[in-house]
Amino acid sequence: MPSDRKANTRQKRAAEAAASTAEVEAPAVKRGKIALGSKASQKAAAAAAASAAEAEAEEEAKRSAAEQGKIIADAAELEERKKQTLEQLRAVERQLCGLGLMIYNLESQYFENTNAQGNALRGYEGLISSMASNNKKSQFKAEDRIFSTSSVTGTPML
Repeated sequence: MPSDRKANTRQKRAAEAAASTAEVEAPAVKRGKIALGSKASQKAAAAAAASAAEAEAEEEAKRSAAEQGKIIADAAELEERKKQTLEQLRAVERQLCGLGLMIYNLESQYFENTNAQGNALRGYEGLISSMASNNKKSQFKAEDRIFSTSSVTGTPML
Protein backbone atom coordinates (compact mmCIF):
# COMPACT_ATOMS: atom_id res chain seq x y z
CA MET A 1 0.00 0.00 0.00
CA PRO A 2 1.32 3.48 -0.83
CA SER A 3 0.26 4.91 2.54
CA ASP A 4 2.14 2.11 4.38
CA ARG A 5 5.26 2.88 2.39
CA LYS A 6 4.89 6.57 3.21
CA ALA A 7 4.51 5.81 6.92
CA ASN A 8 7.57 3.53 6.86
CA THR A 9 9.57 6.20 5.04
CA ARG A 10 8.51 8.82 7.59
CA GLN A 11 9.50 6.57 10.49
CA LYS A 12 12.92 5.94 8.94
CA ARG A 13 13.41 9.68 8.46
CA ALA A 14 12.39 10.33 12.06
CA ALA A 15 14.87 7.72 13.33
CA GLU A 16 17.63 9.22 11.15
CA ALA A 17 16.80 12.69 12.46
CA ALA A 18 16.99 11.45 16.04
CA ALA A 19 20.33 9.75 15.38
CA SER A 20 21.75 12.85 13.72
CA THR A 21 20.52 14.97 16.64
CA ALA A 22 22.35 12.67 19.05
CA GLU A 23 25.52 12.85 16.91
CA VAL A 24 25.34 16.66 16.84
CA GLU A 25 24.77 16.89 20.60
CA ALA A 26 27.59 14.49 21.50
CA PRO A 27 30.46 16.73 20.23
CA ALA A 28 28.83 19.73 21.89
CA VAL A 29 28.82 17.83 25.17
CA LYS A 30 32.49 16.94 24.76
CA ARG A 31 33.35 20.58 24.16
CA GLY A 32 31.55 21.50 27.34
CA LYS A 33 28.91 23.66 25.66
CA ILE A 34 26.02 21.51 26.80
CA ALA A 35 25.98 20.00 30.24
CA LEU A 36 23.94 16.82 29.97
CA GLY A 37 25.68 14.92 32.71
CA SER A 38 26.13 11.45 31.21
CA LYS A 39 25.71 9.22 28.21
CA ALA A 40 22.42 8.04 29.66
CA SER A 41 21.13 11.61 29.44
CA GLN A 42 22.25 11.79 25.82
CA LYS A 43 20.47 8.53 25.04
CA ALA A 44 17.34 9.79 26.78
CA ALA A 45 17.46 12.99 24.73
CA ALA A 46 17.93 10.97 21.53
CA ALA A 47 15.05 8.68 22.49
CA ALA A 48 12.84 11.69 23.18
CA ALA A 49 13.72 13.16 19.78
CA ALA A 50 12.97 9.81 18.11
CA SER A 51 9.67 9.60 19.98
CA ALA A 52 8.72 13.10 18.86
CA ALA A 53 9.63 12.23 15.27
CA GLU A 54 7.52 9.06 15.44
CA ALA A 55 4.60 11.04 16.84
CA GLU A 56 4.97 13.49 13.98
CA ALA A 57 5.04 10.61 11.48
CA GLU A 58 1.88 9.14 13.02
CA GLU A 59 0.17 12.51 12.84
CA GLU A 60 1.15 12.80 9.17
CA ALA A 61 -0.24 9.30 8.55
CA LYS A 62 -3.54 10.35 10.18
CA ARG A 63 -3.68 13.46 7.99
CA SER A 64 -2.98 11.34 4.93
CA ALA A 65 -5.77 8.93 5.88
CA ALA A 66 -8.14 11.87 6.39
CA GLU A 67 -7.23 13.23 2.96
CA GLN A 68 -7.87 9.83 1.39
CA GLY A 69 -11.25 9.71 3.12
CA LYS A 70 -12.08 13.13 1.73
CA ILE A 71 -11.07 12.03 -1.75
CA ILE A 72 -13.31 8.98 -1.47
CA ALA A 73 -16.21 11.15 -0.26
CA ASP A 74 -15.64 13.56 -3.15
CA ALA A 75 -15.64 10.66 -5.61
CA ALA A 76 -18.92 9.38 -4.18
CA GLU A 77 -20.44 12.85 -4.48
CA LEU A 78 -19.28 13.08 -8.10
CA GLU A 79 -20.82 9.68 -8.85
CA GLU A 80 -24.13 10.86 -7.38
CA ARG A 81 -24.02 14.05 -9.46
CA LYS A 82 -23.22 11.99 -12.55
CA LYS A 83 -26.23 9.76 -11.85
CA GLN A 84 -28.52 12.79 -11.43
CA THR A 85 -27.19 14.39 -14.61
CA LEU A 86 -27.78 11.20 -16.60
CA GLU A 87 -31.35 11.04 -15.28
CA GLN A 88 -31.88 14.66 -16.36
CA LEU A 89 -30.41 13.85 -19.79
CA ARG A 90 -32.81 10.92 -20.22
CA ALA A 91 -35.75 13.16 -19.25
CA VAL A 92 -34.71 15.78 -21.81
CA GLU A 93 -34.28 13.08 -24.47
CA ARG A 94 -37.79 11.75 -23.75
CA GLN A 95 -39.16 15.29 -23.97
CA LEU A 96 -37.32 15.86 -27.27
CA CYS A 97 -38.70 12.62 -28.67
CA GLY A 98 -42.22 13.67 -27.64
CA LEU A 99 -41.79 17.06 -29.33
CA GLY A 100 -40.57 15.37 -32.52
CA LEU A 101 -43.61 13.11 -32.55
CA MET A 102 -45.90 16.09 -31.94
CA ILE A 103 -44.31 17.98 -34.87
CA TYR A 104 -44.72 14.90 -37.07
CA ASN A 105 -48.40 14.55 -36.15
CA LEU A 106 -49.14 18.26 -36.64
CA GLU A 107 -47.37 18.19 -39.99
CA SER A 108 -49.44 15.17 -41.06
CA GLN A 109 -52.62 16.91 -39.98
CA TYR A 110 -51.62 20.05 -41.90
CA PHE A 111 -51.01 18.10 -45.11
CA GLU A 112 -54.25 16.16 -44.75
CA ASN A 113 -56.32 19.29 -44.18
CA THR A 114 -54.72 21.54 -46.80
CA ASN A 115 -53.54 19.33 -49.64
CA ALA A 116 -56.73 19.68 -51.72
CA GLN A 117 -56.83 23.48 -51.52
CA GLY A 118 -53.07 23.98 -51.53
CA ASN A 119 -50.43 24.42 -48.90
CA ALA A 120 -47.26 26.35 -48.20
CA LEU A 121 -45.08 23.66 -49.79
CA ARG A 122 -46.92 23.11 -53.08
CA GLY A 123 -48.66 26.43 -53.48
CA TYR A 124 -52.27 27.55 -53.39
CA GLU A 125 -53.36 26.93 -56.95
CA GLY A 126 -56.09 24.60 -55.72
CA LEU A 127 -57.95 27.56 -54.20
CA ILE A 128 -58.02 29.36 -57.54
CA SER A 129 -58.70 26.39 -59.73
CA SER A 130 -62.29 25.28 -60.07
CA MET A 131 -61.15 21.74 -60.75
CA ALA A 132 -60.02 21.18 -57.18
CA SER A 133 -62.45 19.23 -55.10
CA ASN A 134 -62.84 19.55 -51.34
CA ASN A 135 -63.44 15.80 -51.06
CA LYS A 136 -60.18 14.92 -52.74
CA LYS A 137 -58.08 12.56 -50.62
CA SER A 138 -54.78 14.15 -49.65
CA GLN A 139 -51.72 12.59 -51.18
CA PHE A 140 -48.41 13.72 -49.74
CA LYS A 141 -44.98 12.19 -49.89
CA ALA A 142 -42.29 11.63 -47.29
CA GLU A 143 -40.12 14.28 -48.93
CA ASP A 144 -42.89 16.83 -48.29
CA ARG A 145 -42.11 16.59 -44.57
CA ILE A 146 -39.79 19.55 -44.25
CA PHE A 147 -40.49 20.24 -40.57
CA SER A 148 -40.29 16.85 -38.90
CA THR A 149 -37.12 15.84 -40.77
CA SER A 150 -35.33 19.19 -40.62
CA SER A 151 -33.59 18.82 -37.26
CA VAL A 152 -30.60 16.66 -36.42
CA THR A 153 -32.72 14.48 -34.17
CA GLY A 154 -35.64 14.36 -36.58
CA THR A 155 -36.03 10.95 -38.21
CA PRO A 156 -38.70 9.81 -40.62
CA MET A 157 -41.52 8.21 -38.65
CA LEU A 158 -42.95 6.26 -41.58
